[in-house]
Amino acid sequence: MTTAALKKNIHKAIDRLEDEEILKMLYALIDDKPAGKRITKKQYNKELNESIKQARAGKVHSHASVVKESLKWLKGNEA
Repeated sequence: MTTAALKKNIHKAIDRLEDEEILKMLYALIDDKPAGKRITKKQYNKELNESIKQARAGKVHSHASVVKESLKWLKGNEA
């Protein structure tokens, strides 16, 4: 697959996403912050506490569900 085709498929997949948490994770992954940029201990603890709150609220995905969704996504990009 060419770079252009890959970008096109990524754009299509993102356009279909409705889950805000997944969109935030993708954004964090591709955000152009310098690699290896360290965060403060305060920011780290804030992010950790937010993650704990999300987990306690049931905003989690099992490994099996992530694999299942990944496979569906990959199959959808073969076309």
